Amino acid sequence: MANPQCKATAKSTGNRCTQPAVPGAEVCRFHGGAAPQVRAAAAQRVVEQQVRRLLADLEVPAVEDPFTELAKVAGQVVAWKDALADLVNRLVEDAPCEQCGATGGRLRYESFATGAEQLRSEVSLFERAMDRCAHVLTAMAKLNIDERLARITDLQAQAVLRAIDVALSTAGVTGAAADEARAAGARELRKAPA
Repeated sequence: MANPQCKATAKSTGNRCTQPAVPGAEVCRFHGGAAPQVRAAAAQRVVEQQVRRLLADLEVPAVEDPFTELAKVAGQVVAWKDALADLVNRLVEDAPCEQCGATGGRLRYESFATGAEQLRSEVSLFERAMDRCAHVLTAMAKLNIDERLARITDLQAQAVLRAIDVALSTAGVTGAAADEARAAGARELRKAPA
């Protein structure tokens, strides 16, 4: 796909520039497209456009139940945090000291290039995972997701029980047989996974 034409005008002629614009920008390299801030913004636009095309090609379906999807994301975030916690705990328990050979307590290391003490990347990842976990769980608490999901489940169960009532009535089942069928349906709904 060819780059669009630069939108700048030449000072000498007053005509529009004929050069192609820098990918992701509206101007050519001669009219500001070579500036670091323009190149950075243009690169970001190019990546975003590629991601949009990729998502369009994947035919990603719309989220129909955002509450359940957020609950799944929260589960994944907590699992990621827990996995990183295990990794950091193993660093503390198993890692030998580079200087004396003693095991345990090596969450930092000394950079040979600079001589400065550095925090291990696993610890940084764990700290970010804890922050993300707190953010997602706080959002869920503010939205009362668990109460909303319970309400939705109750409404779905009531709809199923109404459908059972209509089916029993249509089939001519009444009295004790209908009551027994309703009770059996209610028991099965309680057993169903959420």
